[in-house]
Amino acid sequence: MQQPVFAFVDEYGDPNLFTEVPGTTDHYVIAAVMVEPAEYKELDAGVERARKRHFQTGEIKSSKVGSNWTRRSRILDDLLELPFRVHLVVIHKDRIHRDSGLQFKRSFLKYIHGALYRRLFLSINDLRVIADEHGSREFMEGFREYVRRQHIPNLFYDADVWFENSQVQPLIQLADFLAGTVGHALRPGAGVPVDEILKRLDSRLLTFVEWPPVVRPFYTSARDPDRALDDLVREYSFNRAAAFISENEDSDDFATRCQVEVLRHLHFFCQFIDEHEYVQAQRLLTVLENSGGKGVSEHFFRSQVIAVLRDKGVLIASSPSGYKIPVTVADMHRFVEQANQVIGPMLYRLNLARDALMTTSNGRLDILEAPELRHLVR
Repeated sequence: MQQPVFAFVDEYGDPNLFTEVPGTTDHYVIAAVMVEPAEYKELDAGVERARKRHFQTGEIKSSKVGSNWTRRSRILDDLLELPFRVHLVVIHKDRIHRDSGLQFKRSFLKYIHGALYRRLFLSINDLRVIADEHGSREFMEGFREYVRRQHIPNLFYDADVWFENSQVQPLIQLADFLAGTVGHALRPGAGVPVDEILKRLDSRLLTFVEWPPVVRPFYTSARDPDRALDDLVREYSFNRAAAFISENEDSDDFATRCQVEVLRHLHFFCQFIDEHEYVQAQRLLTVLENSGGKGVSEHFFRSQVIAVLRDKGVLIASSPSGYKIPVTVADMHRFVEQANQVIGPMLYRLNLARDALMTTSNGRLDILEAPELRHLVR
C-alpha cells in the first residue's frame, strides 16, 4: 500500500486586518513543509538534532530568535541540509478590504488556510495535512470538517487534515521557523531582505504565493527612452502574469493548474532569484511533478502549458536556455530571433513546395488556397 505524503503547516503573524494596532503584523505567512514517506525519519531526526543544538530543551520557535539574524542564519543553514520541500504563502493584509468577511478571525483562517489546502489536495490525493493547533477544540474540529467538505475533491481521495501541538511535533516546528523567517524578513527595516531569504530557500521551495497578488515596481528613470521601454515590457509582463494566476488559481482543470504552477514559478524566479536568467524546461517539469503533475510529458508542457499561456496573452520569452518572464525589450528580441530561426525556414520550404506544385499543375493546385491559410500566403 502506498504511503501518504505529509504536509506540516504552521504560520507567522496574526489574522487581524487592522495592522495599526500595536503588536499586529503587516503580513500573515503560512509554511507547508512537504515530506515524502521515505524521507520522514531522516527529516524528523535532523530537525530534532537542530532543536537540541540551537534550542537545547525547548522547541524550535522563530519568535525565540526574533531579529537576531546571525543566529537565525546559523539555524537555517542546518535546516537546509535536510530533505524537505516547502510551499510558502504570504498574505499582504493591507491589501485586503477591512469590511470584507476576512475581518473575522475564523473566516480569515478558514479562507486563507482552506485555499492552500485545496491546492495541495488537488495536487496530491494521498496527502495528510498536520497543522499547528488553533484556538478551541471545537473550532479545530469544525475547521477539519470544513476542509473535508469544501477542499478534498472526492471520497476517493485518501486525504485528511488534523491538528497537533507543535511541542510534540518537530516538523511543525520546522514550518514555524520557515514561516517566521520569511515573516521577519518582510518587516519594515528587517536586517535581511526577503529576496535574500527566498534565494537561500530556492532549492527547497515548491511554490511561493503572494495574496492578493503583488506586482513590485521596477521603474527606472523615464528620461532614458530605452529604459522606459524596458519598464513598459516589465510592467505588462508582470501584471498579465499576476492577473492570469489570480483568475485561474482555483481551477479544477488539470492543464490550467499546470499553467498556473509554471507561471507562478517563472513569476517568483524573475522577482526574487534573477530577472535576467532563463529557467530550464526540466526545472519547470520538476515543478509540475512536485505539484501533482507526475508523468507530464515535454510535449504536454510545450503544447498545453507554454503555448496556451501565450495564446491567452501571457508574455513568456524563450531561448535555448529555457523560459522567463520578459523584463526588457532585449528579452523579446531574443524570443523573436529564436522564433524566426524556426518560422523562417519552415515558410521558405513551404513556399518552395507550393511553387513546385503550382508549376507542375499549371496553376491548378495551390496547397494554400484554403481561406484559413491565406495568412501564410501573405
